[in-house]
Amino acid sequence: FDEVTDDAASSADARSSNCVKTSALRVGATRVAATLDRSPGHARATLSAAGPTVTLDFVQAIPPGARDVQVTLDAKPVTLTPEPGLHDEQAHVSVRLATRPQHVEVSWTGGLEVAPPHETLVPGQTSHGLRVLDFRAARGGWTLQVEGSAGRTYALALLGTPVRHADGARISRHDSSRTVLDVTFPEGTGRATRTIHLTP
Repeated sequence: FDEVTDDAASSADARSSNCVKTSALRVGATRVAATLDRSPGHARATLSAAGPTVTLDFVQAIPPGARDVQVTLDAKPVTLTPEPGLHDEQAHVSVRLATRPQHVEVSWTGGLEVAPPHETLVPGQTSHGLRVLDFRAARGGWTLQVEGSAGRTYALALLGTPVRHADGARISRHDSSRTVLDVTFPEGTGRATRTIHLTP
């Protein structure tokens, strides 16, 4: 996981929907072009290849606690069982790529994920940002473990199911798809860890 600054609340909107494109991913003698669109509850990949045909394994992480996972390949349903990942479930789709673009879509209901924390640094600067050490589904909710600098308060955005209770942090605001936590570390020196229990 990356690091976060205290402006997580204001930047969460910009990160709630993301698009990444590449046109020069080399697989042997083949160049793969990919467009990945991501928004809460939905992921879409458009994939094509220039060169010899290749088979690509597309893997989409499913947020902890999500249900009703649906996958399509070129608008045709794909039957699969999500596999366990380290912190979430994963949907695997095998795609045979040629020149014609192929579209993989994955959707789900519910679940919760941590908005990638971010901190702006200059070369040589020591990071004092928040780090997400672990996040996983637990009985009745989720468990989040974070590390930060003693005496600091950080804002951390969660996307998905609204969180109503946070044991170990304060909920500063929430709406239908986003919850912002204020995570405070006790006064002291150095870095410290905190475990937060979240329930919807």
